[in-house]
Amino acid sequence: MDGKGPEAEAPPPWEIQDSEPALYFDVFRRYLLGGNEDVKAAVAEWYESRGETPPRKVEDRFYKAAAKWSWKARSRKYWALSRLVEDREIQRRRTRARARRLEILDVEIERTLRVVRRLATEDEALFLLWVKANPKEAASRLKDLFALEREDLFDTADDRKARDEARPLGGPDLPDLDERLVTPNK
Repeated sequence: MDGKGPEAEAPPPWEIQDSEPALYFDVFRRYLLGGNEDVKAAVAEWYESRGETPPRKVEDRFYKAAAKWSWKARSRKYWALSRLVEDREIQRRRTRARARRLEILDVEIERTLRVVRRLATEDEALFLLWVKANPKEAASRLKDLFALEREDLFDTADDRKARDEARPLGGPDLPDLDERLVTPNK
């Protein structure tokens, strides 16, 4: 079998298609990467790349090639796939960042608990004295823990703003942490 039968796979839309002339594919690449689906701009860029002055009026052959070789559909498939790949990469990075935040949070919680346990076992009053003697450090640790927890819950200021604008950045559209802490009136 020669691989050209109906069961043969078509090349991806951003690659040269079967029997597509190299000239038209070269112009298509410029059309694709130009991002604005403009045959005239792609043709002008192609002429300029060859050191020639682009014609005032684009030759019909380029518009016919764009229609015959489905430049618009191929371009849209390419950009849709590109967005999908980009979205997957963003999700992968978010997952890694979340895992890293959780590791940091675990370390900070353990560190704080060690201090609390040590002080609590020695003397609770000593812990209160430490807090009283180091209020900025105690407040800073609690503030850092709270900030990490907000990040983990997709509840940062940016997340809340995005929810207000109905564009969540990564979490489910849930009420923010402040709303969850409010006691309901019964």
